[in-house]
Amino acid sequence: MRRLGSRSESLLFAAATAVVAAHAAVDSFIAPEPGTGPGDHLVRGLITLALLGLAVAAYPRLRAGARAAIAAALGALVLEGAGLAVRDAQTTGARGEDWTGFLLGPVGLILLGLAVALVWRSRKPGQLRWLRRTGLAALTVVGAYLLVVPVAMAILATHRPRADVTPADLGRQYEQVTVRTADGCLM
Repeated sequence: MRRLGSRSESLLFAAATAVVAAHAAVDSFIAPEPGTGPGDHLVRGLITLALLGLAVAAYPRLRAGARAAIAAALGALVLEGAGLAVRDAQTTGARGEDWTGFLLGPVGLILLGLAVALVWRSRKPGQLRWLRRTGLAALTVVGAYLLVVPVAMAILATHRPRADVTPADLGRQYEQVTVRTADGCLM
């Protein structure tokens, strides 16, 4: 039987996911990296938005454990995105998707808090509850290792914070060169 607050819980999840979707849209289509255009990230952006939409649509229909797992996995990935945005702004100044990335910190904490609240409320009594909880904890670690960690590593690899490049002193004169890309950016 569902609790009375399940509608507000679903709305909270949907609102948090909407912030994540807005950041994904800005990152993929509105403020892509210099030298790339919105079409270069079309598939990645559309798949991300489709998965977020699927999560919002399925969330109210799932059992508490599955809702907690989705909220926790998304919360962990969102906190990673917030950390990348903060680090990027520290190294080269805030620009583009960093501004929506700053919103990801509170959203990630909300999603993790929602996951903890769901797990806490859905505890089942019984003789084997400690065995069941131990098994679920082990499955959670394996699931995180197999699903969340690879996605987190991919996000880190493809969204590495920008860094200023210091010129190397090779003992010879060098010349500053500017290249105009196909989308009109100067590099």
